[in-house]
Amino acid sequence: QNLQQLSTMSSFTILFTSWLCIVYSLKELPSFMTLHAPYTPFNDDSTYSLNVSVIPNLARNAANFGVNTVWVGGSMGQFDTMTVSERNSLAKAWVDAKKEYNLDFYIIFNVGTTVQSEAIAMAKYANSIGVDAIAAVPPYYEQASASDLTALFNFFNPIIAASDNLPFFYYHIPGMTHYNPNIYQFITQAIIDGKMPQFRGIKYVDASDAMDWFESCTTYSFTESDNDTVAVTNKLAMLYAPEPKLQCFANCMGKGTVLAEDFFAP
Repeated sequence: QNLQQLSTMSSFTILFTSWLCIVYSLKELPSFMTLHAPYTPFNDDSTYSLNVSVIPNLARNAANFGVNTVWVGGSMGQFDTMTVSERNSLAKAWVDAKKEYNLDFYIIFNVGTTVQSEAIAMAKYANSIGVDAIAAVPPYYEQASASDLTALFNFFNPIIAASDNLPFFYYHIPGMTHYNPNIYQFITQAIIDGKMPQFRGIKYVDASDAMDWFESCTTYSFTESDNDTVAVTNKLAMLYAPEPKLQCFANCMGKGTVLAEDFFAP
């Protein structure tokens, strides 16, 4: 029995050490993430074609409001209506604006789609243009059970690998995806069980389970680091997005806040 316990402890130590090595090699998050999920601009033409020419104005306006994190191609950005080519062009426009105007942005490109091969293609492109991190939604048509987190990790990990292991954010928006796993268990398995070493945070768009958010946030969001475990979890970003956003102050403030998108319209 003692040998079995030692073996279990040894396996955990190996997994956790591997997690530490990967996490410390990833790009640092802003100390506090002021996140903007911008609208996607379209032309007023017969096809409502993508209009990236105004992205520099949007980017500079957001920076003037104190934004330091940009979530490119979220739900407000209508990612689900766009082609892969359009989504890639949108991400590149934000990266180009960041570079041209020397903006202090941490850019997260949502590559999520229910078609894994398309998400993989966008993740490869994300790495090639220099985004800071990628994000994704779970499959939102044919789904595994919400309790089958292994299936979720199996869907995401090839996408992350295609990005050359960029930091990964989970886009939790069950009102749209109709997929509602327990986030505390998801984070625990990603970190402690080593199922997703590149996991860096979550955009939590759900007001239906305050206890899940509270447990996740109070366990995995810290402001100070006294040991290795806390140091790792301090590198995670818990971003609360439901309205009213002020309720996150009562339910637990994570490592950032999600601002109202219409503040930054041109």
